[in-house]
Amino acid sequence: MKQISIVSENQCGMISKLTEVLACHHINILSFDAESFQDQAVALLSVDQYEKAMTVLRAETAFKILADDVTLVHIEDAPGALAKIAKQISDEGLSIRSMRIIQRGTGDSIVAISADRSEALMACLKDILIS
Repeated sequence: MKQISIVSENQCGMISKLTEVLACHHINILSFDAESFQDQAVALLSVDQYEKAMTVLRAETAFKILADDVTLVHIEDAPGALAKIAKQISDEGLSIRSMRIIQRGTGDSIVAISADRSEALMACLKDILIS
């Protein structure tokens, strides 16, 4: 799965601009998270037309648009489950770039993880990968 990361100065209208550009090009947002940190804003999203979204966002916005591979895993929805995965990834010498809970169900969750080495991450988490 591909994730799009957007980095910008923290400014009024960033989310409005991003969503408007995608809507104008009939690109459906599958997941969206945005945070601001003092003078910076970061948005993470996945869409149904990844290549098209990357092209139009780069052409029609002044934001820094970054591509990232994410690995989807299925975990138990219980205290310590994320900590266990984070430790497993760290023990393999991988650096986590992002980790998001995509969906929570009764007793289980789907988590999207991005790391510095995607193939090594998939090998590390092979027992819980969602294909």
